[in-house]
Amino acid sequence: PVTGDTTPQLNVLGLISTDSTLRSFVVVHKTLGLNSPDQTITYDTLWYSYDHQHSGYYLSPRIASSYLVDDAVVTISDGTQSWNFIFQTDTSSDFMNRFSSDQSIYVDPTGTFTGVPDTDYELEVTTPDSLHLTGQTHTPPKPVLYSNILPDTLVLHSNFTISWQFQAGTINQIATYSDDYLCGSDYDELVRAGDSTWTTAYPFDCYRNEGGPSTSQLHIVLKNLDPNYYGYFYESQANDFYSFLIGAGGTVIRYGVTGGLGVFGSFSRTGLVQIGRASCRERV
Repeated sequence: PVTGDTTPQLNVLGLISTDSTLRSFVVVHKTLGLNSPDQTITYDTLWYSYDHQHSGYYLSPRIASSYLVDDAVVTISDGTQSWNFIFQTDTSSDFMNRFSSDQSIYVDPTGTFTGVPDTDYELEVTTPDSLHLTGQTHTPPKPVLYSNILPDTLVLHSNFTISWQFQAGTINQIATYSDDYLCGSDYDELVRAGDSTWTTAYPFDCYRNEGGPSTSQLHIVLKNLDPNYYGYFYESQANDFYSFLIGAGGTVIRYGVTGGLGVFGSFSRTGLVQIGRASCRERV
């Protein structure tokens, strides 16, 4: 027989962005007991009418996941000011649509909350059935890219080097991508601690596919990650055995949260856009 803790716990994914173009949010789920139903079904009575001979009432089932929490009180505070995040029913219009529609996502209803770099934030989540979770994160300083050392125009299908201001104790993530399909333009990787330069590594396979646009916009994004963000999305994922609920090798996954599972993390980022052009050899 399978045994385990039957007491529900909150399972939270909270991220603070210091970039006003990326909205901060909190996803609130909960674990279930072994004998708890994973969904509830209710019925709406609806009227239909095709014509005077084909009309009447029918029952429309409404299925809701028991893992989702849509009635929580979610608050983020910097010690001086507090912001209430509310349940958002539609995530189709912004960057959070990277999550499926089967999510309980809470956002600042005014859309004005933006994290401040190098600041402490606290999270508090409370539900009507007395589940309670708190979290703490310190937003990293904003990274500084040295854009002046890059040429005004990059050569497509060639390596280039990015440099930035060294900030002790920061965890850096580099991402590059193109507005067009361009083989070898997409990178997303961590940078070794202590480094302040990074050079692309043009994939060998791309030499066979050097077609594409003669001009393209290349986006370069540098992020500073707080330890909670890094631990949850990178450190814990490196284990060979990993369970979403119980973590690596049976270790419960908690990064910056108390009273439940999940992560409360933050990141700061900066970016620039460079024009890339094909070399004369490539245009021939």
